[in-house]
Amino acid sequence: MVRRAAQGEIAMASSLYVFALLVCPVVMLVMMWMMMRGPKGSRRVESDVSTSEVARLRAEVDELRSEQRQADAPTATSPTSGA
Repeated sequence: MVRRAAQGEIAMASSLYVFALLVCPVVMLVMMWMMMRGPKGSRRVESDVSTSEVARLRAEVDELRSEQRQADAPTATSPTSGA
């Protein structure tokens, strides 16, 4: 009688491990799908904010690039090194 109870407990424990191994990937897929879906209501507002932010950052990058070009451009008054 004791031996049958032990075998039943082992079978139950191994079935729990198998269940966990099967459920884990399914839960991960569901979580990934939910994260890709995102919130429905705030998505439009975020795109408007991000569009204006991108435009501002692009203008800043253009300004920095022009400053860098001016700094890198050789000036007429700088002495040339050579022979």
